[in-house]
Order: sequence, then structure tokens, then C-alpha cells
Amino acid sequence: MIVPKEYLSLLLNEIGKSGDQISIMYPPIGILFKIKVGTECSVRPLSKRSYDSGRDMALGYGDNNSLLQREIPVFSELRDCLYASSILTSENLIELEEILAEGCSRNLLKGNMPLFVGYDNNSLRFWSNKVVDSMLFEIFQNGTQKVGFCLSSGVKKELRSSWDKKFKMRDIEKLNEPFAPKFLNQPPKDARKARLGAVEYKHITMLPSCEEIQDSDFGDFAIIDSYKKFQDEHDVDVFLISGDNNFISMAHESKMRALYLKMPKIQNDKLDAEWGNIVDLIYYTAIVFGYIELGDVKIYGIWTGKDGSHWDNYMLDIDMEHCGCSKNMMKDIRILGKFEGFA
Repeated sequence: MIVPKEYLSLLLNEIGKSGDQISIMYPPIGILFKIKVGTECSVRPLSKRSYDSGRDMALGYGDNNSLLQREIPVFSELRDCLYASSILTSENLIELEEILAEGCSRNLLKGNMPLFVGYDNNSLRFWSNKVVDSMLFEIFQNGTQKVGFCLSSGVKKELRSSWDKKFKMRDIEKLNEPFAPKFLNQPPKDARKARLGAVEYKHITMLPSCEEIQDSDFGDFAIIDSYKKFQDEHDVDVFLISGDNNFISMAHESKMRALYLKMPKIQNDKLDAEWGNIVDLIYYTAIVFGYIELGDVKIYGIWTGKDGSHWDNYMLDIDMEHCGCSKNMMKDIRILGKFEGFA
């Protein structure tokens, strides 16, 4: 059944009726996260030591399968899933909020320059734009948003050059996993991560408050130069966000305002979360890992036939054939009236 990620909350609710703890599992390694759902939610990720040990076993301790080496995520990519879903947050968030609040308070009628937020491909891959959107929503609950957005087409070119790759049948055979046949003609891991950023780029450019800057080249220098040119030609204040320290350093050398959102380490066994964070965690993990299991439910981040509209609408392929909650889940989905069909 192909459904948008928001419907995962229905699934969590149904599975949660049989207990307040749910596991997210990736078969080659085992349990990635243990999730507690209820009035207070939390996530317990697998430790780095256990993860690395499970990955080594999955790779066969020295088996020279370069495709498996590339496809089975490393531990830092497990952290990426927590970070993109805002369960782990950057220590720079207070500074980010202060900059946005200041930009929002500007009186444009008195000649203050409007603030425009720009991103690089790194920040879009890790959904930093969603953090900004959440902050602006809180700031402007009772007012009109005064902050604009701008995106260099060089960012789109970088992302596009990475995500236009697909698994061939010979690749599927090398993966040697029961779920792998559904990956045929779908992107491998690194391409999927780039596609996550490309989707965010597309959504941002659809905003009335966004200006897309056309750039004939790509690469960090060209992207920063295009933002600089937009700032100077339109007499605005462009503020750049990135998780790449080199990009930030280049931006500062070009006299651009920029903030480095440093990704934190996993320091606690138990991480507090909201329902929305957990939904995003399941979705993002399903994309990065390609396939995960939530209890008895199989969740495919990619599947044969997945197309651009599925990516743009944050769709997943959910198999509940062996799940006792499937009837209730279907009833809930029919009530909402948005399910797309069966895969």
C-alpha cells in the first residue's frame, strides 16, 4: 500500500495499542531504534559498537563486495536520520533562531533590507529547511512572515548530478537480500540521499516568497557567488545555512552572512521526541536504508515503479500482510480518503 508519510502516525497508533514500545529494524544489521510512543515519546538508537559489529557481520568480515560496502549505511548515517528528523539538534539552533527573529522584526517601510534565507545542498539533504520553517511558524503565529528564500540553481545541479543513478539486475543479485528485488531501477543509497535534498529544493522553489537564482555553473564557489550577486543586485540581506564548515568559510570570505549548523554526536541512550519527529525518523530511515521493518510491518523507501510524484509527496510502500492491525489501518485510511492504492 502506497501512502504519504503522514499516515505513519496511524500505523504508530495501531501498533502502539499492543504496547508502548516499537522497534525499527533493518534486517542486515538488526534493530536500529527502539521507540516509545504515548503521551511522552522517546527513541533509543543502537550503540555505535553494536551497529559497527552488526554491519561487519552483514559485510562478511572482509568479503570484497563493494556494492554492499556502499549500500549498507555506516553508523554516522544512522545519526543523520536522527538529525534530519530533529530528534538530534544542532547546538547552533539558538543562534539560528535569533537571526531569524531579528530578520522578521525588520521594518521594511523604514528602509530596512529584507532577509532572504539561502541553502546549500548539504543543508537540504539533512532537512535544515524544515527547522527554519518550524522556527518561522513559531515566530509568525500571529503575523505575516517577512522573510524570503533564495536558492541557487547550482545547488539543484549538484543534487541532480548525484541522484540520477539506478540499480540494475546485476546489482540486485549482489545485494543478496529478500527485499532487494523491489529496488530494481531505483536509486542506490547515495543517490537516494541526494534525492531527499532535491525534493526539498523543489518544494522551496514553489513558495511565493522564494527566488530561484539561475547560475550557469555549480560547486561551492559558484553557488556562493550567485548568492552574493543576488544580494548585491536586489539590495537584500542573504543569510546562508549549511552543515558544511568549508562552505561557511568560503561564504564568510565572500562577505556573506552564513551559519554553520554542526551535527551533534549521539550522547544519550534515550532521546526525547514528538510524534512528528518519529514519523520523520521512520520516513527518512526508510529512504536512507531502502527497507526497514516496524514490528510486523514492512516499509519500503524505494520500490520498483516509484516515480517523481512519490518522491515529491513523501510516499512509502507499506506491506501489512502479516500485521494484525491491517484492517483497522485500512479503515482509518479510507476514512481519510487519501490512499493511493496497493503495491
